[in-house]
Amino acid sequence: MDLQSGLIKMNMAEEGMRFTDGKITTFSNDVISTEQFRGSYLVIDFWATWCAPCVKEAPVYKEIAEAFSEKNIVFISVSLDHDFEVWKSFLKDREWNPTHHYWYGKSGDDPFLSIAYSAIKMTGKTFYGITLPKYVIISPTGEILSNSGIRPGTPDFINELRNYF
Repeated sequence: MDLQSGLIKMNMAEEGMRFTDGKITTFSNDVISTEQFRGSYLVIDFWATWCAPCVKEAPVYKEIAEAFSEKNIVFISVSLDHDFEVWKSFLKDREWNPTHHYWYGKSGDDPFLSIAYSAIKMTGKTFYGITLPKYVIISPTGEILSNSGIRPGTPDFINELRNYF
């Protein structure tokens, strides 16, 4: 991705900006909009089946979701796998409850995907790309509250949630 395109994506996904809703697919292959979660805080876990850190963080993310279940907050996991059937088989094989799992599977210029981008610094240069796992917190009105790259396995994640509850 060229530098200008990366900057545009990063600017769209900065904390304080309005979240761009996207179409995601349920386990039963129904397409829904993330707009349906408005009115509640929304925590999105972007992940993929091939991402070892994603799979490692998943049980911790689930525990945190259960701990906050009495709050006005929805935790969802959105797979960026390209193949719907691979994602679906992965959930079945591991007996993961698909209730809050969704598949996105798109790439490219869709504004919704901007939220999964991060700046990556290597050898003194900045690159932009999708980094997984990626966790984002959205307000009930659609404002991006946290897009910092913190993970559930760190105390910072719980502390960030406690800022709102």
